[in-house]
Amino acid sequence: GVPRVLLFLALFGGLSPPCLIAQKPTTLTTCASIRALSETQAARRLPVLITAVVTLLPSDAPGKLTVDDGTGIWVDTSHSTAARAAVRPAKVGDLVEIEGRTHEGHFAPTITAERLRIVGRAALPAARHLAYLSSESGLHDSQRVTIAGIVQAAESLPKGAQAELKLLVSTSTGRLTFALSDGGAFNPAALIDSRVSLTGVFRAYFNSRRQFLGVRIDTNEPDDLKIVQPAAADAFAVPEL
Repeated sequence: GVPRVLLFLALFGGLSPPCLIAQKPTTLTTCASIRALSETQAARRLPVLITAVVTLLPSDAPGKLTVDDGTGIWVDTSHSTAARAAVRPAKVGDLVEIEGRTHEGHFAPTITAERLRIVGRAALPAARHLAYLSSESGLHDSQRVTIAGIVQAAESLPKGAQAELKLLVSTSTGRLTFALSDGGAFNPAALIDSRVSLTGVFRAYFNSRRQFLGVRIDTNEPDDLKIVQPAAADAFAVPEL
């Protein structure tokens, strides 16, 4: 226990013995260490200082982004005027330094940014092959992934100066939505029934009870959509044997 003299000085003399001093939380410096936190730990708003490459600037979530230093993570700059202003000129492939706090997120821990600084450029991490779509695949949230499938529906939606391309894609293990923020070069109608290879950042959707609802893959890069096999000119054509 604490010696009585030290305890007396701590209470009445302003001295704080070691066991009474609040330990300053260790600053987390990797995305993996943040994602390894439990929901309760992440909710404590632990300090964060990471350097990572920007992998996505989602068109449907201004002020948000995903970054990756070997592990991907979701970042929210909307609570800081300085961070929100700093992210506006950012592009995919920018290397950024982010200072902020942990947040428990909807499924996995995220970062609430307080400061963000672009410090250079870096290569994007290799995309992981997505073998299945289920609640367990939510573990890929904010990671770069790749998967192949058949386009079932396609549409182009105006988003500012760009046209966002949205695809509904059927894969061997389920359906997902693919969104390309700069999809003006593609003809949506021509993509239907095509076999495509998709690369982008995995976004899992959950409700307030953290129950898995579905999957979306987002990208800002047109090269992340590759047509493996174009649709047949005649949708009713039967392949020759």
